[in-house]
Amino acid sequence: MERIVRLNANLSQFVGTKPNAVIIGDIQFIVRTWREVYEVVIGKCNDDPRCHELLTHNLHWFQGNARKLLSDRPDGMRKPLRVSGRSARWFARAR
Repeated sequence: MERIVRLNANLSQFVGTKPNAVIIGDIQFIVRTWREVYEVVIGKCNDDPRCHELLTHNLHWFQGNARKLLSDRPDGMRKPLRVSGRSARWFARAR
């Protein structure tokens, strides 16, 4: 059964589920893993000038319990996801 869930929904809705696609605006991105969802969302945000600027200026605020979630360096990330584009390169923590 297919259903559409907003990314800002309660996280408990995603437990035990597998993604099929990410829809941003009118564009659908086919994905198979949550890592791919993360990659698409962060990548699209990086492509948007306003969002890119906000993230670039606030990288130090993206902290998890003990590790950085988004940074300009992969230090301390077990499986960093490289997000590149525009003028900056970021690394996002992915499991």
